[in-house]
Amino acid sequence: MDYLYWKHTESGIYSVKNGYGLALEVILDNKASPKDKTRVPMEAMSFFKKILWRLPGPSKWKMLIWKIITDTLSVGAEFKKRSLNSDHLCLMCGTEDNLETIEHFFRDCDISKKIWAGSHLGIRGDIGRECSGKIWVINWLTFLVGKDSSQWCTLSFITSIWSIWCTRNDCLFQGMEVCFVKMMNHYNHVLDTAWKAWQCISTRLPAVCMWENSMDGVKMYEPVRFVGVNSSCRGLES
Repeated sequence: MDYLYWKHTESGIYSVKNGYGLALEVILDNKASPKDKTRVPMEAMSFFKKILWRLPGPSKWKMLIWKIITDTLSVGAEFKKRSLNSDHLCLMCGTEDNLETIEHFFRDCDISKKIWAGSHLGIRGDIGRECSGKIWVINWLTFLVGKDSSQWCTLSFITSIWSIWCTRNDCLFQGMEVCFVKMMNHYNHVLDTAWKAWQCISTRLPAVCMWENSMDGVKMYEPVRFVGVNSSCRGLES
């Protein structure tokens, strides 16, 4: 008996999710020319999509990464492209000639470089500058997932991205000045909390752990002590 077979899935069954994913791949592939350094090959995007949603961390962290790799993150360069009345320059370094692009914001900015250097991975921001920001993120996460069985390094990388994004939003919405000590305290605190929660989730320890809709997206409850990130992203709740 003949039947319809959807060749883009192992089961051969079509779903809206798979159809949307394929359409998005085609759109992203057609948007860039073959010589465009921001172009992500369809094979690499397909593979990364499979591992992205299985990465450790809250959903909002993964959504941030998804927006980075699909060029849908609301940064100054996008505002300028759409002729919106907004600050197009980098809010963290304050340099007048630095347009807030994905590459500058997450990798090349002097403030971001300090976060990467101060993280547990000790990444140098000047390495890999020949590729676009989204490819840089994809390459690092793909490498770490393949080498990091415990997911500690992977979670540290994602936490660094989240901390940079939070610092930028503090400058934009709260008018706060950049403080490296506060940035690293936030990074270490969120990473420690997320790592404890991930250990409980992955090893099924006798504790109630969950990703929640808090400021940083992670809270953990233990029978003896509640460890979490409060609404101000500062300190532990007890």
